[in-house]
Amino acid sequence: MIAIIGVLVGLLLPAVQQAREAARRASCGNNLKQIGLAFHSYHDVNKRFPKGIHCAGTGASNTWNAPDNLRGWAWGAYILPYCEELTLFDDLLVEKTCLHLNKLDEAQTRLDVYRCPSDAAEVLNPIRKITGAGNPGATSNYVGNAGNDLSPNGGGRSCLYDMTAAAEAAQLEFHTGMLIPGVGVSARQVTDGLSKTILVGERDSANTNHGDHGAALWVGISHKSIMANDEPYWNVMMYFNEGRPEHTINAGNPTTEFSWWRWSPTHSWSSKHPGGAQFVLADGSVRLITEAIGNDTFADLCNRRDGDVLAGF
Repeated sequence: MIAIIGVLVGLLLPAVQQAREAARRASCGNNLKQIGLAFHSYHDVNKRFPKGIHCAGTGASNTWNAPDNLRGWAWGAYILPYCEELTLFDDLLVEKTCLHLNKLDEAQTRLDVYRCPSDAAEVLNPIRKITGAGNPGATSNYVGNAGNDLSPNGGGRSCLYDMTAAAEAAQLEFHTGMLIPGVGVSARQVTDGLSKTILVGERDSANTNHGDHGAALWVGISHKSIMANDEPYWNVMMYFNEGRPEHTINAGNPTTEFSWWRWSPTHSWSSKHPGGAQFVLADGSVRLITEAIGNDTFADLCNRRDGDVLAGF
């Protein structure tokens, strides 16, 4: 009898595990759906999607709570009011101050809407820091699509200073994605179609199958920590270089990563869902895209305006 029970348990356990993963994947998809709806609510009010991150720079004032010093906030902070987190948005003083360590406790708040249930990551991200050298922020499993590799503005930096109208136009011209440094993209600028352009996708944390990708942050990065180089931008956005073939889903071991201004497996799209990762497209629809997707097709999905005819995915 005991042997029979053991056999039955052995037969049932994989089915139970599959059912649990299916439930977790559905919950992750619901998170992405809510994020997509929040983006569209933000767009309804502001006539554009939020910036990927408000850029670094000295601006007219370095006082952290000066009305002209709004830097450091990422898209995850901007859409908080539309994710039923208006109180946290107000407590952080988003769009009223810069991201500052005075608000570290709030910036370390765990938000389930930014967590994939399949990834048992730590509450505070041990890899991605708010200030670059230290002070971890709350972990997020979702990163924005910035499109092609970093802009050469400012000697390799995406946006070192507060942006003029001309600089914003240059950013929009250079960056092909949806969530880019310094400027928001409007729906009318997505000429390839909202249903054919990635908005936000998954990045997991430690994974024995395809390496430690470090997940992400939802709040942003202290504006002073972005001054040295662009590496912290990876904390909230995903870049790639269309000239390289490595911008895949669930990429290999991050010990093979390239220089910080290039695509790296550490920063790749990834998840703990078998075979791929989930994405919300710019129209708000959610898709699981398999890791077997062709590089050209995936590059087209990350580009809002290349004019290519998109193959099935």
